[in-house]
Amino acid sequence: FRPYECGDCGKAYKDSASFKRHRLVHSGERPHVCPICTESFIDSKGLKRHREIHHPTALLADPAVQSVAGFIGGNSGTNNA
Repeated sequence: FRPYECGDCGKAYKDSASFKRHRLVHSGERPHVCPICTESFIDSKGLKRHREIHHPTALLADPAVQSVAGFIGGNSGTNNA
């Protein structure tokens, strides 16, 4: 059962979140904007994929990414020598 049906194209969705995302296709709204080149995307996944492919060095310079990379790499700021 898919209660959320698009009035423009007839596609139907099980949940409202998927339906809302689909509606962006018809509205032209692209709320996720690349801060480097201003290309825009419907969802954050598209923006993330774009940045990984087109701006990989800028992505590494992002403080949020650095903090995650440091955590994953085990760099706790202590010297265990």
